[in-house]
Order: sequence, then C-alpha cells, then structure tokens
Amino acid sequence: MIPADNSLDATFQTIAAAGDAAVDLNVFFVWEIQQVGSSGDLDAFTSIGSAGSGAPGTCLFEDHAGAGQPISLAHEIGHHLGLDHPDHRRIDLMWPTTGERGFNLTKDDVNTVNP
Repeated sequence: MIPADNSLDATFQTIAAAGDAAVDLNVFFVWEIQQVGSSGDLDAFTSIGSAGSGAPGTCLFEDHAGAGQPISLAHEIGHHLGLDHPDHRRIDLMWPTTGERGFNLTKDDVNTVNP
C-alpha cells in the first residue's frame, strides 16, 4: 500500500531493503499496488530523484500493468532521474496518464536529467 500522500510506507521500505545496494535503480515487479484513500489505479511507484544520491532508487511496477509497460517503465525511470508530472502535453513521456502519454521529453526534462 502506498499512502495517499505518496510517502514511502513500511511495505515499500521492506521491499526496497531487499534490493541490490550496488545498483542505481532496483525495479521490483509486484502483483498489485494500492494507494490508500484513492480509487484510482496505480501501476507503478518510484522514489523520485534518487539517481546519483549514493543510495539505490526503488521502483515498484505491476507485472500486469498492460500493453504500455515499456513506455511506463521509461516514465518511471524518468522519475528516478528527477522528473515529475508538470503541465506537459499528452505527447510527452512524463504525462501522468498511462494510456495517453507519448515518447517526447521537453527541453526542461532533458536539462533536469542531463544538467
């Protein structure tokens, strides 16, 4: 369960602790991610901006997230690299809605990831 405020709860912490400390990002495929207090569907959750922090980032990713899994995983890696969901266009990778996101990165996204 991921709390509604997206804080990292004990379950997330336990899963993250099982990861490899020598890598930059651990990706765990799990059956179901549920967000407390939300009726919306959450297919993945990533610690935002964890790249280069000296500790591995963690991504939980539903193993049945649908046909958009590759682009959704790229989106989650974007979170790991420090990108969030600002007001982009639907053709952009960081658009929050899975079925509507595209492949583009804005100039600001590129500058965030590669300063």
